[in-house]
Amino acid sequence: MNSSNEPKYIRPKEVRVMLGGISAATLWRYTTQTDDFPKPIKLTKNGRAVAYNAKELEDYLNSKCLERHNG
Repeated sequence: MNSSNEPKYIRPKEVRVMLGGISAATLWRYTTQTDDFPKPIKLTKNGRAVAYNAKELEDYLNSKCLERHNG
């Protein structure tokens, strides 16, 4: 069971949908070339399976909305 104190993680496919259906390549660019975009967490030693912290993504999206509204 997932308690409210445990972070929720989202796989890249779901993150891409959250960001408007962006491609895997665009998500990779955001991750590697944007300083403030949340970094993925490796789920396996080889790093092929990753997930993103849901709270970090939410905070990132909220900050972008504030930037847009505050000009």
